[in-house]
Amino acid sequence: MMMNGVVLWQIGLRIGKNKLDMRFEIPFTDKIYREQSELYFNSVWKKFLNENKKVLYIAIPMIIMGIATIYGKNSIGYLFIIMGLFLLYLFYKNRKKHIENKKKYFENVEKNILEYSLNNKSSNLEFHQNYFHYLDFKLDLKVKWNSFTKFSIIDKNLFLELNDNLYCLFFVGEEEVGEENFAWIIHFLEEKIKSK
Repeated sequence: MMMNGVVLWQIGLRIGKNKLDMRFEIPFTDKIYREQSELYFNSVWKKFLNENKKVLYIAIPMIIMGIATIYGKNSIGYLFIIMGLFLLYLFYKNRKKHIENKKKYFENVEKNILEYSLNNKSSNLEFHQNYFHYLDFKLDLKVKWNSFTKFSIIDKNLFLELNDNLYCLFFVGEEEVGEENFAWIIHFLEEKIKSK
């Protein structure tokens, strides 16, 4: 069955457990992958960037206070200037770290887009009662639900994180699976990840 570009393999009732399993075959779309990657990157770095802005907002007034104090013939102004310059240095260093990580991250995103586009194969996501199964042209992974650390929803995109001696991220958007299936997946994950 086709739904919003997604082939729905099966919605089946598990005999004896009265629970649903769901499997999706999702064709690769570079536009969606790029958008999801950007959403995730921005969400991960949001707190860091906000904290870094606070450093800048403290540094500038300190430098101004230091200059004003020195102008008023008080040598304590030098301390304010030194502290303000140190905070500016921290701001610069953190900003540079963000820019370097962003560049590296999006280079990897573009590399993945090229790789997936050349292979032209769909990804398969399976939500079973005891495990999650992900399959694409380079990865076949079954993971028990208790190995997932969390999931988050950002702008109708679901990010499922595995952080158990290896970092792995799976994402799927409402646009890819349809509104009803997306709601089912969220409900299913709330049960599975909360019950750890």
